[in-house]
Parts: sequence; structure tokens; C-alpha cells
Amino acid sequence: PWKYSSKGKFGNVANRRVNTIVDHEINPDSNMVLGEVLNDPGNWSGYLPHRHPQPECYYFKFDHPEGFGASFVGDQVFKSVDGSFSAIPGGELHPQAVAPGFQMYTCWMIRHIDGNPWLQTDRCEDERYLWLHEAQF
Repeated sequence: PWKYSSKGKFGNVANRRVNTIVDHEINPDSNMVLGEVLNDPGNWSGYLPHRHPQPECYYFKFDHPEGFGASFVGDQVFKSVDGSFSAIPGGELHPQAVAPGFQMYTCWMIRHIDGNPWLQTDRCEDERYLWLHEAQF
């Protein structure tokens, strides 16, 4: 089931709906996590910038063929377009954003590390931005 994540936080510009299809909690025998995200136009995803030790991949689709966004991987920024993907090595910060006027769909996959499966609690937010949790916009 789709659930809103971060709705109303960060000046109301990190609204996204998340659907986790399979993870360690749903199927402990799986060696991966698979989920979907729908980003509201002009919003951030994976915000605050976060990292985890497991590698992750994103596949992007947009509601219009000219739609675009930005995928941050560490200190690099890549333009996300319809049908593109992003490969994130473990340990790298990786937020994303979608341009105003476009809805972004992301299929995300995380490969479990042997003996260290990804869990919802593994998300490690960048400490430089933790103050934003309490900020008034």
C-alpha cells in the first residue's frame, strides 16, 4: 500500500508516496529490497540526504516525456530523465529532486549485503542537515 512519507515536512517540498513491495520484514529470505516512489511535482525524495552501506539503484519515469529531475550521488549530480537510472554505491549520500510541473516515479532496489540486510532503520541522514527536522519554514 502506498503511504505518504515526509508530507508537510521541510517546507512541504519533500512530499512523496512510497510503496515497499518486498524488504527484509516482508520476506526475510529475499536478498533484495524493491519499492516504488511517486514524487509530487517540484519535491525532493530521499530527503534529508541519507546513506546506507548497501548499494542501491533507481529507475526513473515521468508523467510527461520531457519531465526531468536531479539525482545526487555523493558530490555528483545527474539529470534524471524518463527511462534513466542511477546506480548508487553503498555509503554515498543520494537524495533526488523533481522539477516543478512533473511527477516522478522511481523504482528502487537495494541489494542486501551478506549478513547485513537493509532495514528501514538503517537510513543514516547527513548530520549537517539534521537541524532541518526542527526548522520552521
